[in-house]
Amino acid sequence: MVVSGRLDQESKAGQIGQAVPDEEQEYFERFYHAIEAERQAVHAEYRKLWEQDAQERADDDRAMIDLDPLGREEIDGNRWELRAEKPPEAVSKLREGDVALASDGDPVSGHAELCRITKLDEEIVVTADEPVDVRRLDVYPSELSVDRMLTALHDAVLKGGDDRKDILFGRREPEFGNGEETFIDNNAGQNRAVNLAVNAEDCALIHGPPGTGKTYTIARLIRALVARGDRVLLTAFTNRAVDNALEALRAQGFEDIKRVGTATGVREDMLDVRLDTEGDPGELAGALHSAPVVAATTASCGSRVMREQEFDVAVVDEASQLTEPSALAALNRAERFVLVGDHEQLPPVVQAADPGGEGGVADEPESENPLSTSLFERLIEAYPDASVMLTKQYRMSQRIQSFASAEFYDGALRPASGDVAGQSVGDLVDPASLPAALRDGVAFVDPDGERVGNTNPVEADRVAEVVDNYIAAGVDPEVIGVIAPFRAQVAEISRRVDLTVDTVDRFQGSSKEIIIVSFVATGELEGPLFEDYRRINVALTRAKKGLVLVGDRAALSSEPFYERLLEWADR
Repeated sequence: MVVSGRLDQESKAGQIGQAVPDEEQEYFERFYHAIEAERQAVHAEYRKLWEQDAQERADDDRAMIDLDPLGREEIDGNRWELRAEKPPEAVSKLREGDVALASDGDPVSGHAELCRITKLDEEIVVTADEPVDVRRLDVYPSELSVDRMLTALHDAVLKGGDDRKDILFGRREPEFGNGEETFIDNNAGQNRAVNLAVNAEDCALIHGPPGTGKTYTIARLIRALVARGDRVLLTAFTNRAVDNALEALRAQGFEDIKRVGTATGVREDMLDVRLDTEGDPGELAGALHSAPVVAATTASCGSRVMREQEFDVAVVDEASQLTEPSALAALNRAERFVLVGDHEQLPPVVQAADPGGEGGVADEPESENPLSTSLFERLIEAYPDASVMLTKQYRMSQRIQSFASAEFYDGALRPASGDVAGQSVGDLVDPASLPAALRDGVAFVDPDGERVGNTNPVEADRVAEVVDNYIAAGVDPEVIGVIAPFRAQVAEISRRVDLTVDTVDRFQGSSKEIIIVSFVATGELEGPLFEDYRRINVALTRAKKGLVLVGDRAALSSEPFYERLLEWADR
């Protein structure tokens, strides 16, 4: 193979002083081809900017069109803050924090600027280097993440130490020191997790199902590591998770932190610990080197300033959502690592389902794409003794959590207390003010609708009716959330209700007192919610006190998993 030949030549030229073993070459090749397939997917996205007209891109969820410019203001750093109003029904793949292409309506021949989205609701706010009247906002793909995955893969294979590679390639079991302390005195599982991670000589894995307090556990772990003299890298897939962990750490009284990230990507209340990237590179590096805890997304771990940093331990949250090379970008910076995640929730996002090509996996099933399985999942299956599962959850009532516990966690997940277990809609309003079907913690509603494309208008009407029932009874709309499998259905429902409506992927990491799930499907069970049961796990476990499932009973009953779901809801 050309790739392995190049890799071998680099090793012989002095990178590591010896030829790369066959298994490491095969590992590199497999991921290399998968990463390059991701690059081709990015190129395809570029082409669509020219090939699709505005309406096609909007219908494809790749653009928000017909925006109404609201104004512009010059802000610090010679940048501009641009505002626009979007139509109520407009939905897309774009989210706050994304880099996008803002234009006057024609990004190809008109005025367009790369921007970062800082606010995305009825009003859109973006920041850009130059002003533009924002009438259209397009998804803008970037090869940067692809390049950084490839760099991380290269560094792990060519520059990684033997101890690290022994773990990655299954040549030996992770090792642990002795010793036990009481770090958390009111949750034995969390305390075991911190002890396991503190004593890890190679790696530790913390399995955190929904609502089990993994963010608190991460914060306590970091304090314990710093107390014994370790320098810690705190990282996660999203800025939100990084900042949530920092919030927990600061709530526990720890402030000696540097946050790496853009001013628009970092949460406002964390800007005071953000590293100012303006100035002398040497001074910036010095400011980082002096910090015992540095926090950044895994994407930022591949940046120039972070590649010059060294840590004793990398603590990686949302590890089950990361491709293996993306995780390596963080792991390459540290001697030891702790992965925190839940492989029973959302998997890594992969754009190219079929890597294909020479040395690829075109003849293998889609699930065999190496980027589709996180390093967290691979290692927790290989080294179960190196993991701890948190089993006490603080979010859901017993009624709501029972299905997820049985289906995804072998019945091990349980409420942390009687108060958690006994939550109900009655804590919010008098149940007598609700229709009888909504008084139980879990309800199923069949609206007898028909799927039209990626929407089901009748089902959207019924969702709106359920929402109106709750609001009329006195439930605050702020505590109600609606989840739908398609952005088109999100838009359909959003036209009918004024509260949070989003896809499963965007709801992970958050929760509401009441969750309503719209399945959309009639006839064949098609769509992202049905392709991977883990998505329904995420949807169900966002609810605390009330959960309403809205869908076609006949269609759902056609598959055993969903038939069990209906039996549970009907109890």
